[in-house]
Amino acid sequence: MRKSRKDYPIFIIILLMIGFSCKKDDDAFHDYATGLAGTWRFVKGPDPDKFLVINKDRTCAFLSSDAQGIRDRDYAILMVTGNQLMIDNSDPNVYPNLSIYNYNVKGDSLKLENPQQNIILVRDKSNTESASWIKTANQEHSFRARVSEATDIAFDGSLLWYGNGFNTNYLYSMNPVSGNSDSLFVDQYAWAVEADGNDLWVGSDASDIVTRIRKTDGSSITSSTAMGAWIYGIAKDEDYLWCYSNNEGILYKYEIAENTVSLSTNILSNWDGLAMANNFLYVAAHGKLHKCTTTPLSGTASFELPGYYIFGVAYDGSAFWVSAYELPGGWPEIVKLSGVE
Repeated sequence: MRKSRKDYPIFIIILLMIGFSCKKDDDAFHDYATGLAGTWRFVKGPDPDKFLVINKDRTCAFLSSDAQGIRDRDYAILMVTGNQLMIDNSDPNVYPNLSIYNYNVKGDSLKLENPQQNIILVRDKSNTESASWIKTANQEHSFRARVSEATDIAFDGSLLWYGNGFNTNYLYSMNPVSGNSDSLFVDQYAWAVEADGNDLWVGSDASDIVTRIRKTDGSSITSSTAMGAWIYGIAKDEDYLWCYSNNEGILYKYEIAENTVSLSTNILSNWDGLAMANNFLYVAAHGKLHKCTTTPLSGTASFELPGYYIFGVAYDGSAFWVSAYELPGGWPEIVKLSGVE
């Protein structure tokens, strides 16, 4: 919805802001917006939004999901005057930042109109699906990352491994109990890292291959066939790897023994790190963590760590770990989560 709307002339915006600033009483929301607060489901419109949640404190949220089931939630500020509704998402990365509609509430139906769009929503009285749209994960404990870039992470059975972005030629291992870390020279600028009991796999800065590395000395064992550049996530699944190319927007199924790609899937969202757990692929996307089936590729649940942007993910056999930074742009941390299923 937010990518196809266009703004009205600026003088209308100014008039709306002047009119809105005259209303000082926050408790007067229903005086000029009767019936607007609540959760609304999209039933007609050109965009993939599923719900619009309008709160009494003049904030709102768009709950969306792409065709592969990767969910998102975007917050915005809501301003109402007369029969016009103005939504300001306050995000410079989303265009347009400001959208204006004529609106009409009739019972449990909400109609939004401007010259570009005609949108109809119905009130979601049960509010069950939207209430659990994105679940909350809890932070058990965390450690400060060794480098300033958030990268994917991995667990090798005893240690957590962290990439290096483009800071150094070292990978970093971390004791998940004490947080004590060590470094391994690998001559790779790794945004993606995966591990097992013997080896590491890394995707170097801008490279379209995955390199297999010995954990004992950091030397390269072999390199994969070419895939897409900027591999941000690697997840080992039995005898193959799932590799996500941020440059191509493609998820590859890479057969390790045959050194071939047996499957490639176009991804509809921007993804980051990956991990396998209990036959599910866990994906970092939109700063959140998503549980997905692989055949077919479909999101089944989404989780957020409030106040943080999640980039990488690992599973230690019982709990999930993420590399994440505190918004708007804090130093990355390695965080152990609870509440993720």
